[in-house]
Amino acid sequence: MSDFKEDPHFWQKRAFDRQDERFESQIDAAIESGHHAVKAALILNGGACVALLAFLANTMSKAPEGGDVGRLLALMIDSLSFFAAGALLAAVTAGLGYLTNLFAGESAASRSKHFEPPFIRDTTASKRWGGAYAAFAIATIATAVLSYAAFAAGLAKIRGWI
Repeated sequence: MSDFKEDPHFWQKRAFDRQDERFESQIDAAIESGHHAVKAALILNGGACVALLAFLANTMSKAPEGGDVGRLLALMIDSLSFFAAGALLAAVTAGLGYLTNLFAGESAASRSKHFEPPFIRDTTASKRWGGAYAAFAIATIATAVLSYAAFAAGLAKIRGWI
């Protein structure tokens, strides 16, 4: 505690450090969670595309002449379209996630530090970066949800056949 007596700004510096540590841990957790969500969406939609193509190839090779192959093919192509769109949306989510994290970091870095309360203050730049961060966070979440919705729609199309 001798630092406290020697440094008149001891508590302010501790507040700065705690704010920086909190920000770093939140960003790390958000990035890790986002990675898992994007990987899951890519695996779901990409795996569904591969499985459906394999099923379609197997079914087409064994289909009798004049059967209901055309209807099956149309349903499979519709389903593939949803799964492919879901995989694309998952990739877009990854890109938006990068921008969201960039804007969050810029917002935090743009805040000013002071030796009197409040020690951390918003600036015009931090508010602008924060607004961009909020907008991109919503867009990132929306594309992730749409990716999962595309997977569900693809499953619903297949369900029409079974």
